Amino acid sequence: MKSHVSDMGGPSFEVACIAHAFANKLSDPSALDVGSGDGRNCTYLAELGFDVTAIEEDSKLSEILIANAKARELAIEIYNGDLQDFVPSKIFDVVLFLGILHFLPRSLLKPLLHQFQNCTSGGGVHIITISHSEFDDSASDFLKLQGHINSADRELIRSSYSSWSGLAYERYVKFDCHNNGIVDRHPIEKFVFQKGKFPSMEMRVSEVELVDSQSGRALLDCFSPTMLTKHRYNEICEQYGTPDFQACAKPVEGQYSLLGKEPHNQSIAFWGRTKCYFEGEILVGLARYDSEVFFSDFSIN
Repeated sequence: MKSHVSDMGGPSFEVACIAHAFANKLSDPSALDVGSGDGRNCTYLAELGFDVTAIEEDSKLSEILIANAKARELAIEIYNGDLQDFVPSKIFDVVLFLGILHFLPRSLLKPLLHQFQNCTSGGGVHIITISHSEFDDSASDFLKLQGHINSADRELIRSSYSSWSGLAYERYVKFDCHNNGIVDRHPIEKFVFQKGKFPSMEMRVSEVELVDSQSGRALLDCFSPTMLTKHRYNEICEQYGTPDFQACAKPVEGQYSLLGKEPHNQSIAFWGRTKCYFEGEILVGLARYDSEVFFSDFSIN
């Protein structure tokens, strides 16, 4: 059914990995999704058994999330209102700030992050992505149209988490195409932090070194928006060779589909520093990595 389909596709790769790590470790993990949109991440977490709270200011997106949760018989606590008015009433193990902080005034960011740090469990994790035109000037106009005000930058984020352990940092520009047919350009910085030093909750991170390659550069140079949802994994392999690294995003039964059809396994593959996102065999996104490593898995001892 169409109401089951997220316009943004399935869960982020690192969310899937970290969610599985907590679900395997804790009997009743909890999560907060700040700026949840239509629920691509929080619904995934609920399906894994997390006690989930979602914050979404946009009423239309909240309605879609409510419909998606109801169709899946998932109990998600949904707060439809201003983020500044939300008062946490519980402790969370995983908190998501994916693509939300750069919409907020800079003066609010540190107090807001501090508030959510205080309601995070020892050993809990915060996952953050921000979009900033600093390292991709060509995206400035797109970011302004989306309402981004470039308020959040890496220095502010890192200084806000100076007492936490920094587990991962990635920087890349992602191209994708949602159901509206418009190709978007996202300059992304991704952070993963863990609270405190708790041996029983110490998270181990696996990483893959990304080395620039001729095949990766050729794939990036030949990329055009028409490739998205049209090209298949095998076609790309025939033209650019076997990928240097690939992994599955650990989907659960009934996962969302960016293609608006039956759900498929989601996976990623790297040719050099060029990252491709697949649903089943279909290419749905591509990213140019500026980072020298990709964090390929997260696990808890």
